[in-house]
Amino acid sequence: MKNQLKYHLNMQLTNTFIKKNLSMKKIYLLMMLLGGSLFSFSQSLDEINDMMGKAEYKKAKDGIDKFLKDPKNANSSDGWYFRGRIYNSYSKDTILPVADAIQYKLDAFNAFKKVQQLDKNDIRLKLENYLSYFDLYNGFFDIGAKSFNSHDYNSSFDGFKNALAIEDYVRAKGYEANGFKFPALDTTLVYNITIVARQAKKDDDAVPYCKILVDAKVNTPNYVEVYEFMVDYYLKKKDMAAYTEMLGKSKQIYPNDPYWESVDIDQMLDGLVKDERYKKYDELVVKYPNSFLTAYNYGIELYKFIYSDEAKSINVAPYKAKFEEAMKKAIAIKSSPEANFLMANYFYNNSFDLGDESKKIKGVKPEDVKKRNELANASKKCMDDCIPFAETAVGLYEKMPKLKSVDKTNFKQTCDMLSEIYRVKGDVKKSAEYKAKKDAI
Repeated sequence: MKNQLKYHLNMQLTNTFIKKNLSMKKIYLLMMLLGGSLFSFSQSLDEINDMMGKAEYKKAKDGIDKFLKDPKNANSSDGWYFRGRIYNSYSKDTILPVADAIQYKLDAFNAFKKVQQLDKNDIRLKLENYLSYFDLYNGFFDIGAKSFNSHDYNSSFDGFKNALAIEDYVRAKGYEANGFKFPALDTTLVYNITIVARQAKKDDDAVPYCKILVDAKVNTPNYVEVYEFMVDYYLKKKDMAAYTEMLGKSKQIYPNDPYWESVDIDQMLDGLVKDERYKKYDELVVKYPNSFLTAYNYGIELYKFIYSDEAKSINVAPYKAKFEEAMKKAIAIKSSPEANFLMANYFYNNSFDLGDESKKIKGVKPEDVKKRNELANASKKCMDDCIPFAETAVGLYEKMPKLKSVDKTNFKQTCDMLSEIYRVKGDVKKSAEYKAKKDAI
């Protein structure tokens, strides 16, 4: 799952990045016109402006920091505008660590906001059509994309998170540049943030962004994992009120996703053991009458118990009856190779178990003979019962385009069972046929 998410995100980032950069093409060109130098206002700012014109951004940064430390310049809107432009330009220096580049961009963002607080007429940013904010957005988005591709998920999270913060600010202000404006909800960017946060093991940080998508009731197929994550998150946190609420919302948006059923079942079975667990399973197969996995998983648990050391000292007949009932229900819902193999394997093993019980009865009394014959006949019936499930499993395995290692093992065992059964029945031709199938796997 993780690799699939990574691949999906990588493709999505590529497409998104291309789309956003096409949209921003004119913005970049205009920023280049603004990037050479700044208008001068005093001797000190003249010198800083000259450094900017020569692309000496480190010197310009030191200069503007010194300028603003002077108390008489502390509330200079022009000084803070210089700081924003210089810090943004300096943040693009490729020798800077990513964390430093992010911090300089954040400082630039805060500087531009301070300019607007100090200058009620908003002359500086208005003249440039607020392109500095759009340029900061592009810079943060670029960090998010590049960091993701280099597997630096923490930096990728910070890059995308801050790109969204710029988006939110610009959108709230109603700014647009050359006809471009941000959408009411940038689902792609928010989704990318949730993915990289989870890759960075920041589940708590992913939650607020997941909630943005959930509250917007985003319902395209690829976003279902956001809802799955949220349901699982609240369940792990043992926040049952939030879990129940999120599960309800998720079922409304994606009613056919089997995950809701499986996680609900896991929650209901949590902490239960043996008979209590099986009793709950009996309720669940009624609650989810069309659930293959519920019946199949119930069958697997019963099978493991039937052939466990614990079961050797008790009467397992009731558990065997429950197993048969659960597996027949599962196969009726979906006839999978795994389910048919498990059923065939059960009948095959049960045949030997019954045969061994029959041989243990050595008495010659009528009741002993009767019991011995009943067990022997039951053993033969199990062999007969095994055949249809085993042959169905073989047919399904043969249709599979590619067999995993476990499939090959089960396929071989099924052929082996059928070869032995037909040998015992005296059908030499069929016995050889299934032996040949086994050898050919």
